[in-house]
Amino acid sequence: GEAAIASRRVRLTSANCAGGVCDSTLTDGAGAFELWVPFVASGSVGVEATNTSGWLSTGAAPGTTAGTYDRPNDRLAFTASAGVVYGGVQFGDVPPNLWVAASALGVPGGTAAYHRHTFTAGSAGSVSVSAVTTPLPPAPGWGLTLWRDLDCDGTLDLGEPALPGSVPLAAGQSLCVIAKHQAPLGAAAGSQELATLTATFSYSSAAPALAASDALDDVTTITFANGLVITKSVDLANATPGSFLVYTITYTNPGTVPLNNIVIRDATPPWTTFSSASCAASGSGITGCSLTLAPAAGATGSVQWTLVGSLLPGGSGAVSFRVRVE
Repeated sequence: GEAAIASRRVRLTSANCAGGVCDSTLTDGAGAFELWVPFVASGSVGVEATNTSGWLSTGAAPGTTAGTYDRPNDRLAFTASAGVVYGGVQFGDVPPNLWVAASALGVPGGTAAYHRHTFTAGSAGSVSVSAVTTPLPPAPGWGLTLWRDLDCDGTLDLGEPALPGSVPLAAGQSLCVIAKHQAPLGAAAGSQELATLTATFSYSSAAPALAASDALDDVTTITFANGLVITKSVDLANATPGSFLVYTITYTNPGTVPLNNIVIRDATPPWTTFSSASCAASGSGITGCSLTLAPAAGATGSVQWTLVGSLLPGGSGAVSFRVRVE
């Protein structure tokens, strides 16, 4: 069902012909051709086709020649006998596939970049997409998943599936892909990960089997680091022995994603002993705060608060503890 290819050069070759070429012609509008085998070429001959740049040879039908096909040279070799008409010789050539386009996006840490790509098949077959990622500098927490963009709008919509291992395509049909690249929370601004996406296409009806691969690169850069910001203050600049100091720890989420599993830790400063501690104010999205570790009154050691819930972007809260100066 694919179109015939006109004006493509076909040659009859033999070591017995001058310059190795016995006859040469261009295919007509139906892709057909006719070559003459001179008497001197009786014996081992070949029919060779040529391709437009970028096109691939998928195979050849030997027709009545009973010949063998050599794909690297796009050549059908057979033994010709004088006075015999051979027919039914056909060559299969396909245009290149298109895998576009390389992408570079910047996102805050803890969020995802969505790279959109389109694969267009030059012929019938099936395509599979694989990915190799390289973080720069090496850092944990990056993640890449591939999704099928069913409506090809470049947006990962609810209900759109993960990309299957292989997708069959007809000639000229396109597959839209979204590469969701998750950036880690807490990585430094300027951190990157390179993802090389390779589309491998297996051609239908190619004999012998034929596959071709095209690759492109996605680069995701962390524009600024998402994470918890902690500041600490004290109520007095100077204190005498026997007086009390109150330390307040303020926590803020300046990023774009909620933060959870928050634990805040501190310790009694030198020359002080613990008196008391409290959850001074809960940030937006925090549903609970408890003192989960503290020394006894008059002792020294670590102080710890555990927060329940998720601190929303822009949210801020505080915890505090009181010590006695020795």
